[in-house]
Amino acid sequence: MTNVTVELPEYSDGALIVRHRLKPGFRQRYLITSDVHWDSPECYLRLIHQHLQEAKETGALVIDNGDWFDAIGGAGDPRGSKGAVIEEHQKVNYLDRLVDNGVAEFEQYADQFMYAGRGNHDWNITVRKETDIMRRWIDKMNQQRSKGLAPIHSAGYTGWIRFMFSRADGSGRFSHAMKLEHGTGGNSPVTKGVIQASRRQTQTHGATFFVSGHIHEQWQLQTVAETLNQATSRVELRRIEHIQVGSYKADFRTDGVGTWYSQKIGNTKPVGGQWLEFTSRDGRTIEWSVSPAWVDYSKLPSYLRGKGKFVRSAA
Repeated sequence: MTNVTVELPEYSDGALIVRHRLKPGFRQRYLITSDVHWDSPECYLRLIHQHLQEAKETGALVIDNGDWFDAIGGAGDPRGSKGAVIEEHQKVNYLDRLVDNGVAEFEQYADQFMYAGRGNHDWNITVRKETDIMRRWIDKMNQQRSKGLAPIHSAGYTGWIRFMFSRADGSGRFSHAMKLEHGTGGNSPVTKGVIQASRRQTQTHGATFFVSGHIHEQWQLQTVAETLNQATSRVELRRIEHIQVGSYKADFRTDGVGTWYSQKIGNTKPVGGQWLEFTSRDGRTIEWSVSPAWVDYSKLPSYLRGKGKFVRSAA
């Protein structure tokens, strides 16, 4: 990550700044995740480990868009049930265990995390229990990071990232902005939430990338916008990427288990995150690509956590 420098926002309404120094052959990847629900018995825990390990091996940084926790098994939570909590978390200090075990589970990837947003599950705990488990997890993960790295950015339900690029020949710099929101609305079995892309682009200006999660769908949509270059006063066309990120939760089970989605919705769902990759051939210009993280659907049941096989109990 020698060509990347991360700077936290100076103000609460500021963007996370990610600086890149270009050179011929430049390449930098980002793994965008959302709705991991890591503590759920129905989490594809082996799959998120597989993708995080690939990020670590390739020097990719992780952008998480919220609902890292499922956190529906606390006392008095109407969303919970006896089957919604794994054995390691069935204790009186339920929320403490989510945080501590979450650090133990993922501390080996602490250096890869860059941005951690909030989802509806995360906010629900803050409102109901008056504790921010995401903030607590981020703080403890930051203690595991290597010296010299900026802390993981603790973002909200929405947020911005500004990717800045300096040319190798010193001729200047340019940037591309990413707008993230965890997501709104319910399940859209026919449109799969694509209709929201036009609404987001109409309501928000200046973003090259729009990232959303929440509805457990996955797709990438490219649109083109007409814009006026303020420096040259020439009309230009600008490419805009809409990135819908899938979940790591088993909404539909092939073994007949009646998950919430199976009972309420019934349709299958894609799983996994998305890769965003920047490359530069000449050290002056940037190209990018968006692609889903690989999932072998023929082996999908094998990605499930199993009963306590991966989670390490807190001391």
